[in-house]
Amino acid sequence: MSGFSETAYDLGVCSLQKPTKNETEFLANALVEIDPWKTIKTTAKALTNHFLEPEGGSFRYVVTVSNNPVGLISVKSPWLLGAYSCCTG
Repeated sequence: MSGFSETAYDLGVCSLQKPTKNETEFLANALVEIDPWKTIKTTAKALTNHFLEPEGGSFRYVVTVSNNPVGLISVKSPWLLGAYSCCTG
């Protein structure tokens, strides 16, 4: 069972909500202009697709302040899923 079953979370100073295509494209276009995305030559399309495509165990949200998109976040749950699971046994 996941601890991230809601579509939105009000955190007081900001909110998390499921990403829309428009919000994700807007933020991806800004993010690819800064590091590390600029240095590794990530495209806005690739970043947009990453945040919009479901991935098992990853929960993606747009961070908003006063209803304005200001960031993207991806939460992995359980966080030890994948590469770190070799260290648990």
